[in-house]
Amino acid sequence: MQWQVSVYALALFAAAGIMLVALMFVWPRRRAIGGRPLAGLLLAAILWSVGYAFEAMATTVTAKVVFGTIGYPGALAVPVFFFLFVVEYTQSEKWAPRPRWLVWIVPAFCVLAAVTNSFHHQLWTEFVMEPNNILVYKHGPLFFLVIGYSYLLLLASIGILLAAFGRHDASYRNQFILALVLAFFPILGSVAYVFGFSPLPDQDPAPIAFSITAIGLTWGLLRQGLLTVVPIAQESVLQNLHDAVLVLDAANRVAMVNGALVRWLGLTRTDLVGLPVESLLAPWPGLLHTVYSSRDDTDVFIDHPTPRYVDVRRSMVTDERDRLRGRVLVLRDVNALRLTELELRDANEKLTAQLATIHTLQDGLREQALRDPLTGLYNRRYLEETFGRELARAARERTPLSLVMIDLDNFKRLNDEHGHAAGDQVLRWFGDLLRARLRPGDIACRYGGEEFIVLMPTASAEVAMERAEQLRYAFTPLVATASGQRLTNVTLSAGMAVFPEDAHSASELRRCADVALYAAKRSGRNRVSAYGQRVPAQSPEQ
Repeated sequence: MQWQVSVYALALFAAAGIMLVALMFVWPRRRAIGGRPLAGLLLAAILWSVGYAFEAMATTVTAKVVFGTIGYPGALAVPVFFFLFVVEYTQSEKWAPRPRWLVWIVPAFCVLAAVTNSFHHQLWTEFVMEPNNILVYKHGPLFFLVIGYSYLLLLASIGILLAAFGRHDASYRNQFILALVLAFFPILGSVAYVFGFSPLPDQDPAPIAFSITAIGLTWGLLRQGLLTVVPIAQESVLQNLHDAVLVLDAANRVAMVNGALVRWLGLTRTDLVGLPVESLLAPWPGLLHTVYSSRDDTDVFIDHPTPRYVDVRRSMVTDERDRLRGRVLVLRDVNALRLTELELRDANEKLTAQLATIHTLQDGLREQALRDPLTGLYNRRYLEETFGRELARAARERTPLSLVMIDLDNFKRLNDEHGHAAGDQVLRWFGDLLRARLRPGDIACRYGGEEFIVLMPTASAEVAMERAEQLRYAFTPLVATASGQRLTNVTLSAGMAVFPEDAHSASELRRCADVALYAAKRSGRNRVSAYGQRVPAQSPEQ
C-alpha cells in the first residue's frame, strides 16, 4: 500500500498527539464527576484524528473508505461524550435520557450504516477522487441524520452550560466559560466542512480543532481545578437538604420549594412556582405568619398532614444596593426535641409537686414532732428549742420575757374518780382555752402531765399577771360547764417569773416560775403567784 503524506495528515497526527497528552492528565482523574465522559471524548477524538490521518495518506479509494470508516465511530462518539460530560459536570442529570445507553442508539445505527454502506449507499452515495489525493464523499440521507443528531447534542450542551450560570456560584463560572469557548472550535470546524467553506477544501478541520480544545482542557485541569473543584448546583443542594426550604420573591410569590417541604406539607400541586405565598400556606396560618413576622426565628406547630414542631428561620435576600429581592424560609424539624422538652417539663412539674408534697409531709412530721398530740399545744421539745432563742432576742432588744408555769389543781383526783379519758378531755379543753385566749406571739406548751408553760415575749410582769388571771378566771367554771356538771370542777394554779428582773438564763427563769407556782399551791391553789410577789394578784374583773 502506498502512502502520500500531506499537511492535513500531519496536522491530524499532531492533533491526536496533543489529545493523547491531554488524556494522560485526565485519566488519573477519571473517577471525578465528569471524568469518565471527558476521557471518552478524548479517546474518541484520537480515534477520529488517527483514522482520518490515515485516510488522508492512503492513495486508493478503497483504502481511504476503510480508514474513513475506522475513524467514523470516533467522530460520532465525540458529541455524545461532550453532552454527557456537560450534563454530569453541571449536575444537570435531568436533561439526560434514562437509561443512559439510549443516547447511543443513533450513533450505533450510523456506525452500522457506515460499515454496510456498500450495500445501501444511504450514508455515502458515491466517492470521487480529486487531485492532491483528496477523496470527496457524496452524502446520502443518513449523513444528515448524523449531522442533525450531533448538532442537536452540541446545542443542548451549550444550552445546559448557559443555564448553569444561574444555578451555580459565580466562582465556578470561569469553568463554564472555558467549556463554552472550547466547544466552539470543533463546532465551527464541523460547520465549515458540512457547508463547504472549510479552509481545507473537502477536508474536515474539526479533528484538528479538537487539539485546541484538548490544550484548553489541559490548562483547565492544571490552573482552574477542572475535575478537582467540581461545581455543585444550588438547586441540587437545596433538593437534597433534610430541612425544608421555601424561597419567595420580592412580591412573596413562590420562587422555589425543595422536596422536604413538599413532603412535610403533603403538597400535591406541581405548578407551585409563581403561586402567592398566602395561597400556598393558607392551611397553616402559623407558618404563614412567619413570612411577615418581625422575628427571624420562630417555633411553629404544623398540625397536618403529619403533626410536627418546626423551627422556622427566615433570611432576607438583598441585592448589591440593599434592595429586598426575596425571602428564604428554612424549616428544621425539631419535633423530637420539643416532645423531649415537653416530657421533661411534665416530669419536672411532677417532681416539683412531689417535692412540695414531701416538704408538706416533712413540715407535718416536724409539726407533729413539736406538738403534743392530745392538746395540740407545743411540747417540751419545742419549748427547749424556742426558749433560748426568745431569751436571746429579749436580751438583744432589751424587752421583757415573761414565763408562766401552770398546773391543774385536783387533776389526780379527777382521774381517780372519772378515769383517764375524762382527764384527757379536760386537758384538751384547757389546750383550746389557751389557744383562744393568748396573743398570736405567745407560746403555750404542755410541759408534762397536767403542767403547762406559757412564754409571753415583750410582756411585762403586770401584763403577764393580768393574762394569767384571765386564764384562771376563764378556766374555773369550764370543766363543770363543758361536762354538764358531770365532772368535778378543776382549777389552776400558776407561777410567774420575768426576764430580766427575776433571772438572766432560761433555767433560772424556769426555776423562779416553779418557785412561784409552789407558792401558789401552798397558798390554797386556784391562784396566780409572781416570783418575789412584786406584783399583787388581782381579779380579772378589776
